[in-house]
Amino acid sequence: ASSSTQLIITLTAPDRSSSLTYKCTIYISTTVNDLSPKTVNGTVLQYKVNGLSPYVTYTVECTSSNGEDSCDSNMNTIRMPSDVPSGPPLKVMADTSSTSTTLRWDPPTERDRNGEITGYVVKYKLTT
Repeated sequence: ASSSTQLIITLTAPDRSSSLTYKCTIYISTTVNDLSPKTVNGTVLQYKVNGLSPYVTYTVECTSSNGEDSCDSNMNTIRMPSDVPSGPPLKVMADTSSTSTTLRWDPPTERDRNGEITGYVVKYKLTT
């Protein structure tokens, strides 16, 4: 993965001693949905897939054909890197006394976490 939302697929060039041309069809799916297959011709050795979701596991399958025959597919599984949450903490509450403030919150929704949350930043400023 080149980022949390982009995957670069690198294809190995076929044996150039053959006069056959080929194409490769790339299938990308999750357990939730399948993305449309992408077909690239034999001159393309890298393909970028954009718009993926952070911290989601994708299955990438590539099948090659020369117009007449096709070969077995090559299948890989990749988990995209995590990213910063796309949503804020939920149910933020503050309890204050004359000497302290206690903050409580719930994490963002599962969909908005974009991976494991490793910490929070609390900012404050003194007002008079």
